[in-house]
Amino acid sequence: MYRQQAVDFICPFGGGLLVTSGKQLLGIEINYEVAGISNNTKLPGSASRMIYSPTLKSLVVAASVDGRPAILFVDNGTGATKMVSLKHMQSPRRSERILSLGQWWFSPPATPILKEELFVAGTSSGNIIILRRQQDEYQHMKFMVKADHFQIFLEKRFSDPIHALLQGWPHRNIIFCCVGTILHAMQMDIGERTLVSLAQYQLSSYAVSMTYDGNYLHVLTAKESIITLLYRGASSFHLHHVDEVERAGLDHMMFVLDDETAPGKDSTMILLSDKDCSVVGLHCRHNFNGQVFPREYETLFEAEMPACTTKFRLANVRPRWDISRKQEPIPGIIPWREPWEDLLGIGIEGSISQFTLLKETLWKLLALLQSFAQQIPEICPAAPEIDESHLVDRSNTLKKHIDGDIIRGWLTFRNLGDFLASNASASEFALTSPMEDFMNAVMDYWPETNLGSTKEERLKTSTDLVYELLEQLLRPVM
Repeated sequence: MYRQQAVDFICPFGGGLLVTSGKQLLGIEINYEVAGISNNTKLPGSASRMIYSPTLKSLVVAASVDGRPAILFVDNGTGATKMVSLKHMQSPRRSERILSLGQWWFSPPATPILKEELFVAGTSSGNIIILRRQQDEYQHMKFMVKADHFQIFLEKRFSDPIHALLQGWPHRNIIFCCVGTILHAMQMDIGERTLVSLAQYQLSSYAVSMTYDGNYLHVLTAKESIITLLYRGASSFHLHHVDEVERAGLDHMMFVLDDETAPGKDSTMILLSDKDCSVVGLHCRHNFNGQVFPREYETLFEAEMPACTTKFRLANVRPRWDISRKQEPIPGIIPWREPWEDLLGIGIEGSISQFTLLKETLWKLLALLQSFAQQIPEICPAAPEIDESHLVDRSNTLKKHIDGDIIRGWLTFRNLGDFLASNASASEFALTSPMEDFMNAVMDYWPETNLGSTKEERLKTSTDLVYELLEQLLRPVM
């Protein structure tokens, strides 16, 4: 975990991370000495949103400069900053802020095969601004795209704030935006330089974040949790899934699950965070023939975090010296999207946490190790004395959070074998002993491994395997 004061936003870059903290742009680079190098770039204003453009090789930052909204292009090599001011909008307000920022890969009607990179910003006063390359420059400099070639191409004004923006179907040049509490699907008329509304949907509260997979739009709202809408380029949205629990949402990400993880086609997991410091996994399936919609999500798990997780980000941030990239993935780890991508969560207090999705056999083993560790004062000195009657119910669907900081204690003290040897008999509160539970969990996770012929050999082999597993799971991220 890397702590930095007041982290506002984060995005992956190369082998490290880029974050904004107030008016500072911070680059976290990984070197061979296993130490983070923090590079600071002074911004001319306070950043509120940030994305990375691989075509420009620049950060695109939404900021407030002298009380006016602006888009900053920060070169990733030199740190040089170019600014496109939005202050000339009609009826400018000094309190106006950019609430949403996104990339739009647009297909020009004249050349539909090509994809042109646009940047879209939504403001607190109800303006949608689209930045586009200057066309005379674009025609002659297709292979020399620069940030200072961008200018305001389109401006559309609404009466309510633009809370969220997301590119929709690329081939239809659709963009989703939340205006106040109304969700719009819009198409750009490039000739008239305007946005045309194709469909609308009334939300209970404004959207915080949105994801789209080409058919289903997942919308996390500020008060009523998340909903899933079916949209296939038609003139209307159809409500498909709802959350039975009201949550004050902060961010979410959507992942497609394979048949082994969740049998059935079109199976999706939604990971969301809320203002109650919870991170929740919800499951929805879309191929229910003849079923009535909307349906409720199935809750897979719920974790309580030390602080609110304001943003999720996928990043490849393993150190360069990490030899695990040359090895097979750890059995029991469900990849988020790519095998070596890590899912990071930004805490409101400035922390960055890593999330890992586990299959059942690995989770059961780690849950057992966590419950054992909570009984040892050396590992959990602040934990109260507990006996087996108060252990976490590992069959509880909503309590499947494994805290890596707790189970890391086994690597620090290397006393797992001693603990198990002293707990080889069952107590009055349990049918089996901790030793038996542990051995059963080990055999379930390594079913083809010969643990030995004697009790002592099996214990020694099992604890060695667990230590090796923990070293792989808890190896440094950055």
